[in-house]
Amino acid sequence: MEYSDQALVLRVGRFKEADCWVKAYSPDHGVFTAFAFGGMKSRRRFCGCLDPLNLLTLRLKKEKGGRYVSLMETGLLAAPRRLRRDALRLGMMMNCLKFLEALAPGAEHAASAFALATQTMAAFEDRERLPAVFPALFRWRLTLDQGYRLALDACHGCGASLREGEESVRLSLRDGHVFCAQCGWTRDAAASHWLARPAWEVLCQAAEASPACWGLDAAGDQASSEALSAAARAADRYVVVHTGVHWDRFGYRRS
Repeated sequence: MEYSDQALVLRVGRFKEADCWVKAYSPDHGVFTAFAFGGMKSRRRFCGCLDPLNLLTLRLKKEKGGRYVSLMETGLLAAPRRLRRDALRLGMMMNCLKFLEALAPGAEHAASAFALATQTMAAFEDRERLPAVFPALFRWRLTLDQGYRLALDACHGCGASLREGEESVRLSLRDGHVFCAQCGWTRDAAASHWLARPAWEVLCQAAEASPACWGLDAAGDQASSEALSAAARAADRYVVVHTGVHWDRFGYRRS
C-alpha cells in the first residue's frame, strides 16, 4: 500500500553501499523509520535531500504485510541554512529533536508535536539571540502538550490569581498543580519547586506562546539569566517526573 506524508528528518544511517534508513517525525504517524533503497545515490527519486532537519514530502510504501516501510520518493519543502552554519544553534536544535524522538508522542499528539518542532526550528533560523535554556523550554512545552498541562491562572488551593500580585509560586511536581505563596507552604518540599515571579513568567510564556517569543519579556528583551536558569531547572524536574525521560550521558532515556 502506497501513501503520501510529510515529515521532519531526525536521523539518517547507511546499511548498504547505496541504501539507507531514515528516522523521521510526521504529523500523522509520529516517529517512524523508512528504508530508502538507493537513497545514497538516486537523486532522481530523493533529490539529495535525505539529511537531518530537512522538511520533506514523502511517498511511502508498506512492504511484506506492513513489517517495514519503503521510502519511494521525496521532495524538499524546507532546509535550514543558518542552523547548519552555527554549531551552538545546531546542537540545541538536535537536543530538542533527540527529546522528541525519546518521548515519541503517539498519533493523538503527533500533529501538535510536529507543529512545535517545526516552529522551534524556524525560531532557531530567524531569532538573533537564543537563550541557552531553549531546549529545556522545548521539553517543558512538549510535555505539557502531551496531556500534562497545568492550570496557570489560579492557585489550586485558594483560587487566587497567579497572574498578578504574587511574588512567587510553588509548582507541585507530582500532581501538576500550582499554588500561591501562602498555600505553597503546605506542600511537600521534596515534591515541589519554588519559583520567583520572573521565572514563573518564563514558564507561562513557553506554555502558551510560539517559540519565536520564548525567553523574551514584554519589551522584547531577553529575560534575566537568573529567571531563565530557574525556569529551566523547574521545567526539567517536571518533565522527568511526568514522562520519565531524562538525559543519560549520551542521549535521552526513559526510566
